[in-house]
Amino acid sequence: MGAGLPSTANLQFKSFDQLVADLSNRWGGATGTTPNLKSGSVAKALFETFATQFVYFEFLLQAIQAMARLSTSVGSDCDSFVGDFGMPRLPATLASGSVTLGLLSPSIGVTPVAVGTVVQSQGGVFQYQLVADLTQPAYNASLQAYVFQPGQTSITATAQAVLPGSSQNVQASILTQLAQAGSGVDTVTNPSPIQNGKDQETDAQLKARFVLFIAAFSEATEAAILFAIASTQQGLDVALLDNTNTTGNPEPGFFTAVVEDGSGTLPLALQTALYNAIDVVRAFTIEFAVIGPTLISPTVALPIHVAAGANVGLVTQAVATAILDYVNSLTIGQSLNLSRLILVAEDADPNVANVNSEGVLINGLDSDLVVNQVSLIRLTSGNLTVSTF
Repeated sequence: MGAGLPSTANLQFKSFDQLVADLSNRWGGATGTTPNLKSGSVAKALFETFATQFVYFEFLLQAIQAMARLSTSVGSDCDSFVGDFGMPRLPATLASGSVTLGLLSPSIGVTPVAVGTVVQSQGGVFQYQLVADLTQPAYNASLQAYVFQPGQTSITATAQAVLPGSSQNVQASILTQLAQAGSGVDTVTNPSPIQNGKDQETDAQLKARFVLFIAAFSEATEAAILFAIASTQQGLDVALLDNTNTTGNPEPGFFTAVVEDGSGTLPLALQTALYNAIDVVRAFTIEFAVIGPTLISPTVALPIHVAAGANVGLVTQAVATAILDYVNSLTIGQSLNLSRLILVAEDADPNVANVNSEGVLINGLDSDLVVNQVSLIRLTSGNLTVSTF
């Protein structure tokens, strides 16, 4: 409950007669006398007057609880409230992404690396295990393993964090060790950051989703579809395109749900789960599709002038970090503007004296990068150049 209020389980209410008796006992304890509670006595009239007011206050408190309890609840009280409606809190999710497995010399024959093989950071603070992924060319379903073919020295596999939550997200090149010997592989690395692990749904997120839950009672509505998506997995970026097909073009009677899980892609298992969830609430005869976004990976060049006496390396790094954070926060269908890049760079560090606006380029051009409704822009550090002049 909110600050200062006991939980519902411990909140006790008293009847009119109990309140009169309590007032009488308190009076007697304070004065050392026994009050006259016969009909017509002044003491009884006072006690009954106060008791009437207390009963009214109890009624108001119960009414407030009934109407606004979720908005003032925290923790387990939130869970108990939404649980009465059959809506549980969404759990933390496991981060997953691609890792590159390597051999020091070309494989002579078929070399399998079993699903379940654990890769980790130095010292094992972060541990990921290889998981089955039919979308990976090197995965062999019959062997339940990723396979080096003769002559290969590297293959790509999908790994999933052993522990859930955002604390297991890693930057590029962090997963560099095999947790056990004899796994069939010599080296490992994650070429890109893995950032799609999510913590358990917060109270604020749970309350916001409950609003969609109530709206979803009327099925075949936008709210019902959004609730179905939100209840499949938290932390999803969603663009619901009405009367639009999977290429972003108009098509009456068809809608497209463009979804990504924080990795810039939509895993097949999640795509299937989302389709099944939406299919339950969609309007009869209305067609739809669930797709991942079209990933756009631009190059960005940005020349800055650093104030005299400042550490050029630190300022440049601050600008690069700010630019990466900004671009990678763009949502599905959101374009990349040159003017915004300049503002982000100027605000990144007080030692950025100015930005050469004529030299700011996206894909080698001094123009905005405009994308369609199904595209998602993501920038890697290797595609960003922050220079000085």
